[in-house]
This record gives sequence, structure tokens and C-alpha cells, in this order.
Amino acid sequence: MKAYTALEVVELLEDLPRVKMGFFPTPFHRLNNLSDDYGVDIFIKREDMSGPSSFGGNKVRKIEYIVGEAKEQGVDTLITVGGYQSNAALQLAQYSNINQLKCIAVLGDTKNEKDPEERKGNLLLNSMLGTEIHLVHRDEPKGNYDMNPLWAKVDRKVNALIQDNEAEGHKVMNVPVGCTSPAGWVAYMEVFAEVTSQAEALGEEIDYIFHANGSAGSLPGMIVGKLLTGSKTKIISINNRRYGPGEVVGEQDIFDRVKYLFNKFEIEPPSDDEIWAEINIDQAFLGNGYGAPTKEGSLAIIEVAKKEGLFLDPVYTGKSFSGLLGYIQSGKIPKGSKVCYIHTGGTGGIFAGTQAFGPELIAHIYK
Repeated sequence: MKAYTALEVVELLEDLPRVKMGFFPTPFHRLNNLSDDYGVDIFIKREDMSGPSSFGGNKVRKIEYIVGEAKEQGVDTLITVGGYQSNAALQLAQYSNINQLKCIAVLGDTKNEKDPEERKGNLLLNSMLGTEIHLVHRDEPKGNYDMNPLWAKVDRKVNALIQDNEAEGHKVMNVPVGCTSPAGWVAYMEVFAEVTSQAEALGEEIDYIFHANGSAGSLPGMIVGKLLTGSKTKIISINNRRYGPGEVVGEQDIFDRVKYLFNKFEIEPPSDDEIWAEINIDQAFLGNGYGAPTKEGSLAIIEVAKKEGLFLDPVYTGKSFSGLLGYIQSGKIPKGSKVCYIHTGGTGGIFAGTQAFGPELIAHIYK
């Protein structure tokens, strides 16, 4: 397979439908205090600054392609699903407003059985945007994703809303949870290219990339970017969602999406073994599951705030950064290595309330 430059990887994306409104390339800089403390050069890729507001994140790049495809197809209404504090639903609503599209968010909550008395965090921001929000509550015991009555209710609500809007003459696009749509899987090819180029501009070569992984919408593009450029950088995915039998997504989905992207660009993919070798999923920092705070995550949030003045959230970035620190402390990342951490956003979720925080973080705040 031909070795592509970072620029050539980006050029592959030029003819795809896309509405460019993000602030790219996002900043890339060294975390000086943490780097000095740990003896590892830790760089951060600021996808939290992707725009279009101060509450950006990794979904924005995907949404550019999703909205581009929607506009090309004459879609005027986007409908998506997620939790009450969904970052993806918020970012989709922002882009919908800018592009004069109607956005509907069907948001499910596994903890509450009634509407919150006060809207906070991303739910508040989504309300300010004027998003048509439908809150769906848990009213039966939790099960796995496929059998969970809450998400069955969410799916029924989505289908009913699609029918109602189409009956009114709207053309509707159903955007999957996390904006993990095939149209957006290409987006993080560009991120890998940007990291490579920005590191080179500083005279550096990145040994490891760490990021939060859940619905696997970002990882396939990064893997394709790595394989196309022949880079030696190792991508480590710290999971915030459990993978395994009966779960909504897993390693096979990542593999299939990588193959899909090679086929999309009519490029002969590497062998299956070479692709599988790039899928490095670590669930050791997940704790009790999605959204459940961990001690390590709370301590990482505190340390990064105190040392670098940066904010991480308890659901995604706190856990994934604790994974990065855990790898350094255990010696899995040797001293002197060059590491890039991708800050995938989630800032709005910090303001959802301390019920999402672990006791260590609460004690730190109210000491």
C-alpha cells in the first residue's frame, strides 16, 4: 500500500459533502507541568475547542459531514438520541441552528423517573438553543442495551416522531447515538493527520495517542490515518462504555468501520491481522460502567486542573486521562516518550451537578 503524507490524507476528504464551520486545526500544545512531573512529554490536542461555541468536542468534525450529507439530500430535520447530558445532541443542535435545520433530541435517563426540576449542563444549553427535546424516563428495571425498556421506549419515540414529521412534509435524517454515522467516520482521519503535522512542526514524533472511546465514531478514522501514513504511533483507546457480548458496540464494529473507510476511498486495505493489531481497547479504567465516577478519574480531574488549568469531565475525559497517567505510572509508557492526549470535550457536562462526581472530587471542591 502506498504511504500517504498527512496532507494527502486530508486531500482524500475534499470531495465529500461537508459544511465547514469548526475551528480547525484545533490547538496542539505541551502540558509542561505534567510532562516535567512524569518525565514524559505529554501533548494535548484541544478538540474541546472545535466550536462552534465554547462547548466543542470530538462530535463537531463528524457533524460537519453529517450536516453536509443532509443538505445534499434536501433534509430539513435531524433527529438524534442520547442521555440527558448528551454532548453529541448539543453539538448537533448547534450546527442545526447555524444551518437552519430543525433538530429533535430524544433523551433518555436511566436514573430519574420524572423531568428534572432544574435543567443543568448540556440539557440547559440544548434548551437555550431551542432544540425540540423529548425526555424519556426509566420506569422498569435496567437490563442490557438491547433489552433495556428505556432504550426501547426511546426507539419507539424516535420512530413516532419521524412518522409525524414526515407526515407534515419534512425530510428527516435519523442521526445515531453519539453522531456515530457512516458519514462522519471519515472525520478523525483528519485529526490523525493534524496531530502528525502539528507534532512535526514542533520537531516531535508522537509515540502514543490516548483518547476516550465509547460509540467508536472517532477511532476508525484515526486507525485509517495511521495505516495510510505508515506511522509508528500507537493508538490507545480508554473505554467509557463496556464492550463485550450483548453490548451495543464492540471491537468488531471498529474493524468493520476501518474496512468500510478503505472501501469508501477505493483503497486496498491492509490485511485483517494488520487492522486488528491497531485496535487497542482498554476497559480497565471504566469502573462500574458508563457515567459511573471512578477514584482514578476524579484524581485525574483534580491533578489536571491544579497543574495545567484545564477541565476534564467525569464521564469521558477524566477516565481516559486517568488511563494515560496509569500507563505512565505502571511503566507501560517509558520515560522520555512522546504522548498526545485528545481532549474530546464534554465540558458542558461538568455543570450537570455533582451527582456525577466521585467522592474524591466532591471533597476537593468543598474542602
